[in-house]
Amino acid sequence: MGGIRLYPQPASLWRPEDHGYLTWNYDPALANNATLQSTVAAAGVLTFARVPMPKATRVTNLILMLTSVGATLTAGQCFAALYTAAGTRVGVTADQSSAWATGTGAKVMALATPYDPPDASDLYVAWWYNGTTAPTWGRSAQQSGASNPGLSAPNLRFGTADTGLTTTAPSPMGAQTGINTTWWAALS
Repeated sequence: MGGIRLYPQPASLWRPEDHGYLTWNYDPALANNATLQSTVAAAGVLTFARVPMPKATRVTNLILMLTSVGATLTAGQCFAALYTAAGTRVGVTADQSSAWATGTGAKVMALATPYDPPDASDLYVAWWYNGTTAPTWGRSAQQSGASNPGLSAPNLRFGTADTGLTTTAPSPMGAQTGINTTWWAALS
């Protein structure tokens, strides 16, 4: 399930490079409506979205669409991380508690160390927060249970994994649980 899928795209469709990204899991026009937002599962829970990486290209940033800022986020306990399709952690951002508490829109989060994938493959963008009020994130309108059709752990597109997270991203990613929220994520 981790292999690369190359599908021809009609020239009329927007592509990640049109927005300055390497790749995304779907067109952000489907995710940036203020009515299409959701909070992550709960504080300290690793939430993830699978992103296809069509070629081996250096990844320096993770991007999520913040639709509503978090409140009283715990400093040093709000992070994003990058994982391979096998669940191996290959990158982590700095703390995002300030960034996720100010301003909405695309949040470009630099990896502490860029990741050079050895080949085309799928990657997981993962994140967690701790604090009083969770930030909300852009998603598509799909909420009826069709976010992972035909897939099972450990090959889910959208889900949660570890719990009780504070300052350190798990390595490897824990057992996946599917969710019905189709988060938008991108890489640059």
